[in-house]
Amino acid sequence: MTPEERIAELEKAMHKMADHYWRFQGRLNALELAALVGVHNLAKTQANPFEWVQAYVEAMRQTGRTLIPDVDSQSDGARLLKETKNGIDEFLEQVVAHAGNLPGAPAHKK
Repeated sequence: MTPEERIAELEKAMHKMADHYWRFQGRLNALELAALVGVHNLAKTQANPFEWVQAYVEAMRQTGRTLIPDVDSQSDGARLLKETKNGIDEFLEQVVAHAGNLPGAPAHKK
């Protein structure tokens, strides 16, 4: 294989990897949005939606602290745990941000 052919093959592989990355990222974003809408809609069915969201967020944070990654490598496990906790925290920040629109939220109390 010539150097030019090798470079062309590497470029093709990199384009495939980038395509998979964006597809994966899009699926994750869709899941996050679906979960956020689901939590928000479930909160609306509760007697005090804002308090329910606060309890939900605290319960999720407690659960996130006990995660055990299922990987063979300890260093990979540490990275997976870190990224999972970051993902949970970012998701919960969005839940809290949207909870401000729910009945019972400080902005709605007058």
